[in-house]
Amino acid sequence: MLIDQGSAAAGKTTAENTVQTGATMTNALSVLIVDDDRELAQMLTEYLTAEGFSPSVAHDGNTALTRLTAYKYDLVILDVMLPSLNGFDVLRNLRQTLSVPVIMLTAHGTDVDRIVVRYDSAFALMQDLRRMGATNILVERRRMPTRRVTMLRMAQIYGERFADSDGRIRATFDVIWLSGWAPHESQQKPLQPGSAKAGLAEAVRGTVKRE
Repeated sequence: MLIDQGSAAAGKTTAENTVQTGATMTNALSVLIVDDDRELAQMLTEYLTAEGFSPSVAHDGNTALTRLTAYKYDLVILDVMLPSLNGFDVLRNLRQTLSVPVIMLTAHGTDVDRIVVRYDSAFALMQDLRRMGATNILVERRRMPTRRVTMLRMAQIYGERFADSDGRIRATFDVIWLSGWAPHESQQKPLQPGSAKAGLAEAVRGTVKRE
């Protein structure tokens, strides 16, 4: 998780600092959650609401920038891995005019990145697989070359199932991240749950009393 407090001059305020929900007005701190993971965004919304915040959600970077120019938020929770416009691009754009605090979510929650790539044909996909070393590694594989008619039929079926309207085919790759470490005795120990002396709202308002 990264925290950007903002250094640009504050931009124009296009909405009052109060948040409107239905017909009621509240002075709760407004938070914009920017995350394409709808389940995670819902969890954050429920948690922040319970903590006294007034959250709203955008599921992509362009929508987030539109919201940020239309309304004044006290805090932005921004996912790095967004479709079309990633979190760093969103932060770079909003820092040109706004100084709202930003918390960036950078952890790989499932340790898997799913990437969709498009090819002109199944044979172009196969060439990429060969370049990556992802050829047939099965011990019990056939040792004879596959017949031409079989390969042509394979390309036809793949195109029927995974082609877009422009004729190009889609292939999905899962990039799996693995990491490991051994804790050292000098490593900082996490605090016990419930031992915090200040809440997130106090930190955003800048009212935390330092000892």
